Parts: sequence; structure tokens; C-alpha cells
Amino acid sequence: MRYRLMRVQGSSMSPTLNDGDLVIVDRELTDVPPAGTIVAARPAGLDGKAVVKRVSAVCAEQLTLLGDNPFDSLDSRRLGPVPRRDLLGSVRLRLWPWSRIR
Repeated sequence: MRYRLMRVQGSSMSPTLNDGDLVIVDRELTDVPPAGTIVAARPAGLDGKAVVKRVSAVCAEQLTLLGDNPFDSLDSRRLGPVPRRDLLGSVRLRLWPWSRIR
């Protein structure tokens, strides 16, 4: 299946994405995502946990992934560069949880 639904956990991508937001991840990556792209990844050292972060810097096989909230983000500042093979896909769409619709 090309698309995957994921729930954002925590405030590392705030204010862009908030805890509980749902995002659709496109698992078909044909190229290295350019800087600014929001991606889902499963970096080593997190016991298989997936994260949603923004690509900050890109080279062929290593990406720097950063959260938009630097004070509450476990990202490349602590984990180091993330190998491209650890990417799950790029975030294409944010869905609003029903609890936030007024």
C-alpha cells in the first residue's frame, strides 16, 4: 500500500503539527526529499519507534531531520544524521482530529 496513516505523538513538530494530529505518509520515495519536506522515519536507536520531522539538510544517503520545536524534539541534534533507508515516506496531508473541529 502506497499511503499510510500515522498519528503525531508529542510536540516536537509544533506549531506545524500537534500531538494527536493524523498525517498521511506517501511511502513512495523516488528521490531524496529536499530541505523543508516533512517526513516519517524510523531512525536507529529509537527501538523501532517512528518519528515525524522536517528535512533540514540532505546529501545522497544521510539526512538531517529536525523538529520544528527545538526545545522538545528528539532529532538529528541528538541522534545524528538519519540514513535514507530509515525513511518511511513523506508527509502529504494533515488530517484534523474530530476533537479539534469546532
